[in-house]
Amino acid sequence: MSRNVKILLLIGGLVFALVAVATCIRLFHNQPQEISTSEFINLIENGQLTKIHIDGDRIVGERKDGSGGVTTTSSKTMPLVIAAIEGQNQTIDYDEEVSDNKGQWLSSMINILFLVMLVFIGYTIIRSFRAKAKDGGGGGGFFGTGNMTQDKAVRLDGQSKKTFADIGGIDEVLEEVKEIVDFLRNPDRFRQRGARMPKGCLLVGQPGVGKTLIGQAVAGEAGVPFFSVSGSEFDEMFVGVGSARVRSLKKKLKENAPCVCFIDELESLGRKRGVTHSGGQEEKQNTLNQFLQLMDGMDSDSGIVFMAASNQPDVLDPAITRAGRFDRHIHVPPPDVRGREIILGIHIRNNGVPLTEDLDLAEVAKITYGMTGADLENLVNEAALEATRRNLDIVDFACFSEAADKVQLGLARKSLIITPEEKSIVCVHESGHVLASYNNPAHDLPQKVTCVPRGPGLGVTHFAPDSDRYLLNKEQLLAKIESYLGGRVAEEVIIGQITTGASNDLEMVKAYAMAMVTKYAMGSLGQMSFGKHAGGYLGQDAVERDYSEQTAQLIDEQVRKLVGDCYLRVRDLIDAQRENLLLVANAL
Repeated sequence: MSRNVKILLLIGGLVFALVAVATCIRLFHNQPQEISTSEFINLIENGQLTKIHIDGDRIVGERKDGSGGVTTTSSKTMPLVIAAIEGQNQTIDYDEEVSDNKGQWLSSMINILFLVMLVFIGYTIIRSFRAKAKDGGGGGGFFGTGNMTQDKAVRLDGQSKKTFADIGGIDEVLEEVKEIVDFLRNPDRFRQRGARMPKGCLLVGQPGVGKTLIGQAVAGEAGVPFFSVSGSEFDEMFVGVGSARVRSLKKKLKENAPCVCFIDELESLGRKRGVTHSGGQEEKQNTLNQFLQLMDGMDSDSGIVFMAASNQPDVLDPAITRAGRFDRHIHVPPPDVRGREIILGIHIRNNGVPLTEDLDLAEVAKITYGMTGADLENLVNEAALEATRRNLDIVDFACFSEAADKVQLGLARKSLIITPEEKSIVCVHESGHVLASYNNPAHDLPQKVTCVPRGPGLGVTHFAPDSDRYLLNKEQLLAKIESYLGGRVAEEVIIGQITTGASNDLEMVKAYAMAMVTKYAMGSLGQMSFGKHAGGYLGQDAVERDYSEQTAQLIDEQVRKLVGDCYLRVRDLIDAQRENLLLVANAL
């Protein structure tokens, strides 16, 4: 369809719509007001009507004041209406045009023309979609709608040239993906030995650990094109668009082979297929089936490598993770203390951040426990911004310390005005956390405590272990519960009343206690776990209940007893060291 025809159709459709709207407004504006028969008779008897027309069971009258017409429908009460008219000496006019046949005819024609226009537009759009979907291509289509069938993969190799030198702290992961680079550089080396590379490499891990960066580095090291697409970009409201985009992606990859195709958020595309047959679910399944066929149709010698990232590997369909598709799964963990030191050095080098000569990155790495690569990149930038705010030419440890507090604890709200009474309560509360943790050898020592409001809290007590820890024993978990209870118990003992400041602490107490009883079998219910705990790396441990009401009652009793015992120990500690708690509170 030529461009001129499209423009004419568009203009004609707009004109038709304007005429239809204007006609409808005129028709509705001229419609008489519908009233009851008794009200109509009252208007006749009061002499408020000048002209009355009867058309079958329908009676229409015109008001004397010109404010519009009134109408009523009457069959059984028609004699009463006629009697009222005769009593006013008015003439009955049997005018057949009262039924407004002309208006009805015009309205019917508008409806018919509107329906024809919709059918024509729909037919043209569908024909355009089918023509473009045959070869998986995009193009114009009717009013440009054919572009919906184009894939959304973006070629990034010309914009960002990443290499393995930009990655640190995950040496084992790099060893795995270096094989992919060797295959792309020298595939004959593998073919001579009868080896084939996996078609797909799935990177799993929590957000920010560098999964996308690894994919870019693989393409950069191999010197091949890198295509990036999100799993959610295959979905569309129109049926068949997702499958067409998969076919379009296949065509693009074959034209640029050898290359790397990176799919972010694979769970959006490859989620487990269910038994529901709703329209949206069926369309997602069709898109997934088309993608599985795409991977099966790619030969291992094609030079096309699929890499994907997912934060929820447990929800992926088994068909997409089986051998021959995404058959190599690589877990990308958060960096340890040595890895964090290396990553800090990489970002400092890449950004050209000037440092003081005595700054030890190993010490900075210790105060960044639990941070991912993305967090560390943000930390370096925040430290540079802090140095700028202080008018420093170089960045020192104090800048990194303040940046770490901002990233981990939130922005300091120094301008927040709180009453002296509330500030005293906050100081006592935070001192309770300090006392409960400091006097428990199983707990990490407090790293920083402040009554300056940060983030949503009015005060913060921050802990950091001396070294990275991957296991916790029962005593350490109990110590965490007691530390969280320290603030509430301190309020109760020192202030004499409790406040809402411990709301988040109590949530953590419940979470740890429930995990000890239901997940780690650290209660007295035997060596078994309760509930099906979902995996994933999003920090949400969803639990599907698989036990009876009686067992649930036993679990509640165990949790209540465990928390109660911790509370009594903390209460005894704070009663015994009341003076030390007040010293800490006064210092704050």
